[in-house]
Amino acid sequence: MRSTAHTLLALAVFASPALPAATQPPEAEEALETMSTLLSAPTAIGALAARACAACPERRLNLTERSRFYAADQELSFDAFRRMLSGPDARFVSVYFRDADKTVTRIVVGAP
Repeated sequence: MRSTAHTLLALAVFASPALPAATQPPEAEEALETMSTLLSAPTAIGALAARACAACPERRLNLTERSRFYAADQELSFDAFRRMLSGPDARFVSVYFRDADKTVTRIVVGAP
């Protein structure tokens, strides 16, 4: 009787559908709304300093090869992004970064 119960239990375990794998929760991301005049001149892979306002504390963020740059909905190369920021017009800029390691995921530059 005991071996029958063990056999049934083993069959139930092996015959049951596989449980879904545990999924990772999405990484927390923050956004910093600023102006192009309040960003440091970034390097392609390295540090970016940004302030939300002239009197606000500086935020040090990390750019990586996976960071992306956009003007509205068009992706830009890093060089085109830098040229756009160095222009004479101040632009709205949204900097999105992972909160855990302060790594920039994308930067979106608005119209002047």
